[in-house]
Amino acid sequence: MKEIEEKARKTMTTKQYLSKELTKSNIQKILLEYRLNEGLTLLEMSNKIDISQQTLFNLEKGKTNPRNITIYKINKALGTKIPFIEQKNNVVYL
Repeated sequence: MKEIEEKARKTMTTKQYLSKELTKSNIQKILLEYRLNEGLTLLEMSNKIDISQQTLFNLEKGKTNPRNITIYKINKALGTKIPFIEQKNNVVYL
């Protein structure tokens, strides 16, 4: 089963892979839980990560997927290890 999932993941397009609920929900959960646990407002958290308040809002609500620079900033600011997205020929590799 694991081999089938791995093969499917490697052949998905960017849009197909990033639209998977698991990827979005993990990032949403990381950001929202961290912010609430630290008692930070959207503005304070966005300043900590060095992204706009609107970008953070959209990420927390699952309205957008992060670019690699945003993932880098999140990892650096929060000490997380969200994998980067590598795209070759419209295929995503994490």
